[in-house]
Amino acid sequence: MHIDQIISQFTSSPPGLFPKDALQAAFAKEQEITPVLVDILSKAGADIEGLAKRQDDNGFLYAMFLLAQFREQQGLAPLIAFFSNPGQSAITLTGDVVTENLGQLLAGTSGNDIRPIQAMIENSTIDPFVRGAGLEALLCLVAWGETSPRGVITYFAELLESKLERQPCHAWNYLSEAICRLCGPEFIEPLKKAYDQGLISPLYMKVDEAEKMLNRPTRENRADLEDDTGLRAITNVVAEMEGWACFRPQEERIHHQGIKQTTSTPKKTGRNEPCPCGSGKKYKKCCLGI
Repeated sequence: MHIDQIISQFTSSPPGLFPKDALQAAFAKEQEITPVLVDILSKAGADIEGLAKRQDDNGFLYAMFLLAQFREQQGLAPLIAFFSNPGQSAITLTGDVVTENLGQLLAGTSGNDIRPIQAMIENSTIDPFVRGAGLEALLCLVAWGETSPRGVITYFAELLESKLERQPCHAWNYLSEAICRLCGPEFIEPLKKAYDQGLISPLYMKVDEAEKMLNRPTRENRADLEDDTGLRAITNVVAEMEGWACFRPQEERIHHQGIKQTTSTPKKTGRNEPCPCGSGKKYKKCCLGI
């Protein structure tokens, strides 16, 4: 399959049709197709409102995932630019990607240079869920053994102390989780201070839960990160994407959507438990964040 044929399937596939053959063909043409994918993602971020009007154009999505699989550092700047667009357009266009995959995408295209990701995390004009994904990207790189845990721990301390704006938002919520998964008991008191200031929602993580996690042995934290499938590198875009709800038969998608809209969420649901809406995702990454 030629490059133009691959891109045609990416940008004009009918709703519900997964371009598996085109994606597999892209794998075999990594060097040739990479600059084309970077260009697609760059143009998508530069004209996101125009992209929203092209309903069958999902080229930007496939570009994000392929560039992460290729570990292409040229993909990081347009990826961040896309999700830095004001308003909700980027999140609307990508759906669950922000909470499910963006951390992996950022890490996969970082080339182990975390500075652009750090700048995104600290930018209060960017959607807090996107910034939370930036924090998750740092956990990914630690889990992959590609970034120093000590450097990330030091950075988390800087965010806690001064680099994150003193207003409650999801970036603070995810920072609390990231700290608990990577850091040690020396963070208990600074984190409690953030709770006392109302910066972290106890609905996302209770302070006693945070303290318990911070008191875990370091080796247990590291094993938890390495075993977390949500932090693993994207190595096969087909396997990653073909199970998405948007590629299911229409009647199945409608049924799933109806469940999510009508199911009441019991208060007893834990943040790390499956969401009762039936999405298959953790509660903290689904209805708890709505």
